[in-house]
Amino acid sequence: MNTIPCIFLGANSADGFMSYFYQSGQAKKGWFSYLIKGGPGSGKSTFLRRVAATANQRGETALTVLCGSDPDSLDGVILPEHKIMLLDATAPHTVEPLYAGACEELLPFNRFWDRRTLRKNYKDIIIQQDAHKALMGRASRLLSGMGRLQRERMRVSLVAADLEKTTDFAARLAHRYLEKQSGVGQEQTILLDAVTPKGPVFLSDTLRHFADTFAVIRDEYLTAATLMLSVIRDVALGLGYEIVTVRDSLLPEDCITQVIIPSLRLAFCSERQERMIPVDARRIHADRFYDPAVLHSVRNRLRAGKRLYTKLEQSAAETLALAKTQHDRLEDYYKAAMDFHKLEQFSDTFINTVLFAD
Repeated sequence: MNTIPCIFLGANSADGFMSYFYQSGQAKKGWFSYLIKGGPGSGKSTFLRRVAATANQRGETALTVLCGSDPDSLDGVILPEHKIMLLDATAPHTVEPLYAGACEELLPFNRFWDRRTLRKNYKDIIIQQDAHKALMGRASRLLSGMGRLQRERMRVSLVAADLEKTTDFAARLAHRYLEKQSGVGQEQTILLDAVTPKGPVFLSDTLRHFADTFAVIRDEYLTAATLMLSVIRDVALGLGYEIVTVRDSLLPEDCITQVIIPSLRLAFCSERQERMIPVDARRIHADRFYDPAVLHSVRNRLRAGKRLYTKLEQSAAETLALAKTQHDRLEDYYKAAMDFHKLEQFSDTFINTVLFAD
């Protein structure tokens, strides 16, 4: 059995939960989405795993969407050969139909739970939900602190960066690999990293699902690499390529970490000590784009910020782990109210006669 590649479409960022769960351009390209609604512990992740496993057994491609708050759980499955997405459409990544019936269908898993059982335990459910919300709020504040430190690191290193040299090099690099296409450039956005209850997770193996050729920019300060990847993204879209833009989960609006050209099996990637790209590839060392004297003058400031960043990251992961434990307790109430036999019957019918009808 092949390994099923994974991505994130949502994560806890420095500015709150960031979601790329529904990109309407997919619908306009003929995709259909099944939006799953249901509470915690209602079998959504188990159902999605069955879908992915069935596709894999049939030799078809499946891309799984991991939960940013619990990477052992699934939030979605993408079936590119069928142009189908199945998404957990509940909070925090709430998704509602834009083109109901024509391009999306709701799968309400709450039809399989006993509301009387949930109502009987409403006081305990409220306590557990509020405790989970409080822990997630604390984790959000820690991530916000990490974001401020990362932005400060980028602001400080920006002073040392030769912007003209960096952008010129990036444009030449892009044109070295890319030629004008007949189509119109299109973009899909995903994430390959997240701060999770297990600590920082980087799905580096997924890059090999998209690409065989890599150009890796080594940059400990992020500034030059982010600028270069922004230029490469713009060039690729301007030349008519369909691209996958990978953004940094902590600062998704600030940082691009990879630009992938699936049709060429090509990926431009940034790399730093905490997030290495495990491939044999050409390394572009971004040191050449910084003034070493300026960097030296702020070296102690950068090092102190990095130490504090690491401490905040550890605290955020520990808090997310506590939140997961609290969420697991909440799930127990919903599991007790679920009719999993009926859900399994529905899953069998849906997977075998709707998704993969031969």
